[in-house]
Amino acid sequence: MNIKCSALIIFILSTLIFITYPTLVCSETAQKSGSNTGTSGHIETGPSGTFDLDSQNNIAVWAGDVIATWDNLTIKCKRLEIYYNNIPKKDKNDKIQGSIDRIIAIEDVEITRPDGSSATTEKAVYYYADDKVVLTGNPVLKYGDDKIKGPTITINLKDGSAKVEGGASADIYPPKK
Repeated sequence: MNIKCSALIIFILSTLIFITYPTLVCSETAQKSGSNTGTSGHIETGPSGTFDLDSQNNIAVWAGDVIATWDNLTIKCKRLEIYYNNIPKKDKNDKIQGSIDRIIAIEDVEITRPDGSSATTEKAVYYYADDKVVLTGNPVLKYGDDKIKGPTITINLKDGSAKVEGGASADIYPPKK
């Protein structure tokens, strides 16, 4: 894999940087938590969307036209599931906090950054303990005109490596002058 292709994979996959933190803070207003141990975000659904917090099974689910924003990252999908290792609790500011096991974005998943890089897929799963992201369902990584595609793309965020399984294709173009 050439340097440009490797850089593309690492850069696109860094769009999932928000999930590399041990905690996640979600609120009705995108407030900063002031904590050095987590990141703040804003998750919302369209008018017909729903939010369910299941403390028995340690899962928070947003369904509908979901838009999640953290720092320099936006995720759009039909369903966002956050699985916790411990029971999420609301703090005094009505924020939900808990230690993350995995995050799953499902159906019509679009991940974008302000620089124009993006990923589209039907399912994106981030595994916190392994620091890996698995994209399935026609995943495509894009940066400018460059694209990488394959049935399953697994990204190791610890070392920046990526593996495309089941056949792979890449469209790589020289930089525009």
